[in-house]
Amino acid sequence: MVKENSDSDGSLDRMEIEYGGELDGPHRSLSEVHESIRTKFQKFRQELNHWDHLQHQLVSQFKELCSLVKRARVVREWANYDPLSYLDDINQIVGRLVRDTDYSGKITEVSMEKTLAEFHEVVCTIGRVYEESRLEIEACLSELGAEQVHQPIGIKPNLTERLDKLLVLYNMHKSEYLLKRDVVSAITGIEYKPSDDLLCTLERILIAQPRITKDTVDSFLDICL
Repeated sequence: MVKENSDSDGSLDRMEIEYGGELDGPHRSLSEVHESIRTKFQKFRQELNHWDHLQHQLVSQFKELCSLVKRARVVREWANYDPLSYLDDINQIVGRLVRDTDYSGKITEVSMEKTLAEFHEVVCTIGRVYEESRLEIEACLSELGAEQVHQPIGIKPNLTERLDKLLVLYNMHKSEYLLKRDVVSAITGIEYKPSDDLLCTLERILIAQPRITKDTVDSFLDICL
């Protein structure tokens, strides 16, 4: 089970990962342990595939919100309605435009928060996979000894090397989640006042994620599977 002991900003820096299951029984062969770890890596890969889907989804939502923020500035500027000032119901028309734009913006913000929650769930899951793998390898060390644990099978890395790679990927995705959360928080908390330059900067930061490409991640995991 994964628990997030977060501060008020929701930081994962104090994440605690509790393993609630039983480790596999003793006296297993090294190949059996490798296969068990391989299964965990497959789960890790599935979660990162979902991460890629969420990245595309969040970028699309962010672009939509940027568009709505720009539109909200326009519909609130009364000078834009001077050619229509002769209309008796112009005030009602403008009011409706403002309300509709605000409502669309709130709906998009809610969607982005849901996407961020899914990102957080991925981080928690891959954190659990890492912790379960670490505990299993520790048990293997006491059962089979360091010499066997540090022995690769064929061209594949040994167990501790695989675990190190898993930790690198976990930490990178955890860091990226925190950055995404901060970027989304920045745009949802500025109430239609951001400049176009700021919006473009935030969008570039978000699109630049992840710092490690999918091909690199796949290659990383292929070595260990």
